[in-house]
Amino acid sequence: MADNKNWKENWSKLDGVKFLIRESKKRTKGLGWIKMSFDAVNCLFKYGATFHDYMNLRFYIRSKKERKTFITTQMVKAEKKTWSKEAINQVDNKGLFNETFRDFVGREWIDMDTATEEEFINFVKDKKTFFVKPKRESSGIGIKKITVSEIPDLKEYYKENKGNGALVEETLISCDEMIEVNPYSTSFARIVTVYNEGKVHILAATLRSGEKKQVAFNTAKDDMFSQIDIKTGVCFTDAVDETGKVFEKHPVSGITFKGLQIPNWEIAKKTCIEAAKRVPEVRVIGWDVALTKDGCAFFEGNPGSGVASMQIADGIGKKYLFYKYLGKIPKKTTADNKEKNEKNA
Repeated sequence: MADNKNWKENWSKLDGVKFLIRESKKRTKGLGWIKMSFDAVNCLFKYGATFHDYMNLRFYIRSKKERKTFITTQMVKAEKKTWSKEAINQVDNKGLFNETFRDFVGREWIDMDTATEEEFINFVKDKKTFFVKPKRESSGIGIKKITVSEIPDLKEYYKENKGNGALVEETLISCDEMIEVNPYSTSFARIVTVYNEGKVHILAATLRSGEKKQVAFNTAKDDMFSQIDIKTGVCFTDAVDETGKVFEKHPVSGITFKGLQIPNWEIAKKTCIEAAKRVPEVRVIGWDVALTKDGCAFFEGNPGSGVASMQIADGIGKKYLFYKYLGKIPKKTTADNKEKNEKNA
């Protein structure tokens, strides 16, 4: 059984129940929300699947045998409890992340909590645009693209934003191939690594792209995922968003997902593997990697990654590989999805 000590989090302010009712009505037909609610609670205790997991991983249409093969949020939380808060913060905090992986982020930045007025003005005055990124937010929340020419007074802007807990970063330019996928926002690779006893394994990789014509998308609800073949860097599935909607082509550009080659794939994999060795205590990290003209650059790292993005595009549970790479395969899961897991390992 998965670690369910924090199961009450799912019921906080009834958010979990509201989510389940809303999503069950929206996504499924023929199954009443009451029946699904009981089933979802059972999955929470039996598999450690939160209500979001239940919906996003399509547990409502999966057999018991299939459900056992998926990584769930509570499994990841149980693993994260073995890591120190300091180590997690080194990856999770955008400022500390940029410092730790300075040679991999591919752009300059300043911290609005510490930068002086002169430093801010010198940083932005010759740029057309820059990005504001909250240091402690995730999923694209709070990210803004700012056009310098539209700021009436740089000194006043600095005064208004000094100490706002955000980074100001120069605009990162993707390679032409990724710009073509969605010219309005950056499409990037999420590469998930697992560290164990000096070795780094790649657990899964997906292409993530915003569905709409917007600069910064909320990766929790506005993006779609296409599974990437780890060996070749070629997308081998249609894209799927977290509501289960399938996209053969990108709705903005018309680019076909299946067969799309991710540029600089070997460089991206090598970079993630090298980076994972710098923070060995954070054993599972989802790296958001922009593909650039000269190679790749990190947007951010996500301790524990996200269970949905790893598994919804190809629909294959990856619990077997998760525990195998961690060196913790439970006896009852050694055969779960082994063949499917190792096919794309």
